[in-house]
Amino acid sequence: MKHAIVWRDEHIAVRPLVLEDAPLLASWLSDPGVLEYYEGRDRPYDLGRVKTHFYRDDEAAKRRCLVGYDGTAIGYIQYALLDAAELEEYGYAADARIAGMDLFIGEPEYWGRGIGTALVAGMAGRLLTEGPEAVTVDPHAENARAIRCYGKAGFPRLRVLPRHELHEGTWHDCALIERRPTGV
Repeated sequence: MKHAIVWRDEHIAVRPLVLEDAPLLASWLSDPGVLEYYEGRDRPYDLGRVKTHFYRDDEAAKRRCLVGYDGTAIGYIQYALLDAAELEEYGYAADARIAGMDLFIGEPEYWGRGIGTALVAGMAGRLLTEGPEAVTVDPHAENARAIRCYGKAGFPRLRVLPRHELHEGTWHDCALIERRPTGV
């Protein structure tokens, strides 16, 4: 079955998530290396939890996508406009149009190859053409690899969000990082 492409470059293709992708997500989200910064190693996913969490209709504005590299499924990305509570939490004006993005590369052999940087830069560029003032991400402040990736993709670090995410039983600081259109 042919899927609509959300964004692509020479090697990377991003397309909407379909139910047939659920076993891949369950595999990735039960890997302690992926869960170290995404959801937590104390909260691995099985197929049922993936279907409940990633295939809900109550979050219609959130776009959930599969990431492929040269035809191989390697990861996940989601994006949406921030809601009023998130805008307030991040310190934006109530009427701001800010997109949030979250992602992971689920196949460890694709880590450290610059794919995440290309994915983040490309998807942020695509989203910024749709009208948001900025695209933001909020990785754990101690996730140096992700922060380097976002920096190389044009996301300067703005500030720390103290005790922002409960992860593996402990509150963690997160880095608020955003990218704005070039020249702004």
